[in-house]
Amino acid sequence: MQPLLARTIGRSTYTDMRAMEQIVRDSGLNWTVIRSSGLFDAGHVSPYEVSDGPLDGVFTSRADLAHCLLAQASEDRFAGRTIEITTSEGAPTLLQVIRREAFGRS
Repeated sequence: MQPLLARTIGRSTYTDMRAMEQIVRDSGLNWTVIRSSGLFDAGHVSPYEVSDGPLDGVFTSRADLAHCLLAQASEDRFAGRTIEITTSEGAPTLLQVIRREAFGRS
């Protein structure tokens, strides 16, 4: 589904994202680009996956993303690389997210 979105609805979004990431790469700084999947609220950090390759998850909790950001700020495991993060347990379904966004309930 991502290739279709990247070519249509998200064309300028993905172009802007690639340009921003290139600026970071060319900066000469110690960097890590972290790409999350769709964000949702959660009350705590849960199991999540981080990889410098593609991940299958659709959603990432904001708590998991914050935890990952702090971890990357204090280690250099992924320095100079682009990584992805996705929540592996407790993520909502696409229908739950649509319902929550449209009607304000889970």
